Amino acid sequence: MQFSSDLDEETRRRLRHGERIVEILKQAQYKPISTENEILTLFAVQHGCMEDIPIEDIQDFAYRMIEHFTLWHADIIDEVKRLSDLAPDLEAKLLDTINQFKASYTS
Repeated sequence: MQFSSDLDEETRRRLRHGERIVEILKQAQYKPISTENEILTLFAVQHGCMEDIPIEDIQDFAYRMIEHFTLWHADIIDEVKRLSDLAPDLEAKLLDTINQFKASYTS
């Protein structure tokens, strides 16, 4: 407890971010995540889209986000699958769609 109170805000932010990365990397046994969905979730966590999602809800958020993209934005997922690099316009589409989903997300 004393240790965490001695940390500056930037260090605490980085630790919280790391917790989210660890949580998003967990996969159920025998249920691998496709490369494009892994890219989607890593992109979301890397761009801070999950910073205000409680740790215990990260897996649910990721699952529902993937489901949302699969049902409503398959074209974006296909573009991620097809390209070897995320172009700025694709990054903008991803961020916009993730933020739209996040606005409607409830755990």
